[in-house]
Parts: sequence; C-alpha cells; structure tokens
Amino acid sequence: MKRVFVIVVTYNGMQWIDKCLSSLENSLIPVDIIVIDNHSFDQTCQYIEENYPAVRLIKSEKNLGFGQANNIGMSMAMEEKAELVFLLNQDAWIAPDTIKLLCKSLELHSEFGIMSPYHFNGNGTATDTNFKSYIDRYSREYSEGIYETSFVNAAAWMLTADCIRKTGEFDPIFFHYGEDWNYAQRVIYNNYKIGICTDAVIWHDRVQDVKAELSKQQKTDRIFTQFLVYACDVNRDGWIRFCTRRIARHMVASFQAIITGRKEDYYINLNLAKKIALKLPQIRRSRKLSINH
Repeated sequence: MKRVFVIVVTYNGMQWIDKCLSSLENSLIPVDIIVIDNHSFDQTCQYIEENYPAVRLIKSEKNLGFGQANNIGMSMAMEEKAELVFLLNQDAWIAPDTIKLLCKSLELHSEFGIMSPYHFNGNGTATDTNFKSYIDRYSREYSEGIYETSFVNAAAWMLTADCIRKTGEFDPIFFHYGEDWNYAQRVIYNNYKIGICTDAVIWHDRVQDVKAELSKQQKTDRIFTQFLVYACDVNRDGWIRFCTRRIARHMVASFQAIITGRKEDYYINLNLAKKIALKLPQIRRSRKLSINH
C-alpha cells in the first residue's frame, strides 16, 4: 500500500474543518494528515488540537497564501518519503473510497502526474460550478472513468511523488490565485498528464461568487493575475514580446482614459503597466527555474 500524505491549508476554516478532517480520518486507505494554518484568527487551530490529535498542525505566523503554505506541507511529505500527496481545500471533504480510487487510477495510468476527483457542490445536489467549466472547456475522455484535462483547480489534487520531484513546488511569484494554473502548466511541460477520475468524488462547499462591483484594486489584481499566468507559462515562447506589448497597451489605455475623463480606468491601466514592468525580473527567474528544475 502506497504511503499517502494529505495537505490541508486552513484560514479561518471553523465552519468546514470538522467535515474535512473527519472525512480524511474515515478514508478506507489510511493517510498522514498535515494542516498548515495561515494565521487564522478564529478557533480553527484550537479545535484541531483538541479534536484531532493525530493531525500534524503547523501554525504560520502570517498568511502565506495557498501555494506557499502547501509548499511547506509538500516539503514535509517528500522528506518523509511520501509516494502520493493529496492537496485538499479546507472547505472540501471526501467519500471513504475517494483516496483509494485516486490511488488505483494513478497505478493504472502512471503517465498522469495529477489526478483529481469529481467535484460536487457542498450539498451534493449539483456539479461544482467552476469544476463544470473545466470539464466542459478543457477535458476529453481518456479511458473509462478517466478524463484528461489541461487544467482542474487544486481544491483536490492527488500528485505522484515523481511528479513533484520533477515539477517542484508552487511558484512563490503567485500569492493567492493563479498558482494552480501555473503548476498545471509546468506539469504538462514535464510530460505528465492531468486527469479527473469520475468515480472518485469530493464535495466542495466553496463560497459562491456574488455578482458585486469589483473595487479598483480587485480589478487590477484580477487582470494582473491573468497576465502573470500567461507570462509564466513555460509552454509558450515569446514572453518578453508579450510583456512589452502589454505594458504598451496599458500605457496607451491609461492615456486614452485620462483625456476622456475616466479616472478609474486611468489608474487601473497605469498601475498595471508599472506592476508588469517591475515584475519582469521575477518572471524571467520563474521561467528559468521552471525549465531547469
């Protein structure tokens, strides 16, 4: 039986943590559970310490973001000779046979570096909305019960140790959002496949998106993350040309906005041009590390 480590990153996750951890303890295949807490200010850590003594809890003194916190757990797992590492969101939980089915699918299909279960919403009445979009847009049937995809979000990833050794950890250039896209790009670059095992399931009680007006900062961050995912994609060439064109485009857009009195668009585009220019050395370093890992 392969040794499986589960990494759960928490941040103020009291409303979900019992369902998440109890489901892991009820797994048909025993697992080693590591929780990395991103400096929660609710009772998450206290609850874990009092109710889940077998769980190893690492308390960060600051919010490291999704990727960097997972990196701590992945590093611990690899040091302890993990053969498979399962990343699970704090707001998700598994069925007793989920991990068993994921392990079996990876044994049968060693060409896959990541295998994800099927994602239902929190009450199990429908497919998770975002997950459905990945299925519809990026996947194709590979074999019975297995779909190959170019991306599935990291709410529930089973990774092989070989894939982690070859691909590395999450890139610290991303803080929160985009890091799973980047990792998937690097997995594919290293000639692994990404799959979805439809027989294995999780329930993901994500906070539903509310159609609210985004702030100026939120708009800037969203556009910048999308840019960064594209610029750091080692499967694409011509990143310098892409970056310089984006800087020029945002500068032109900011000029057009100021002369037409659209102050918010002016600030958004000017800030994006500055952020991209300042990020160029890190993008270069990110791509180099991804290629030479």
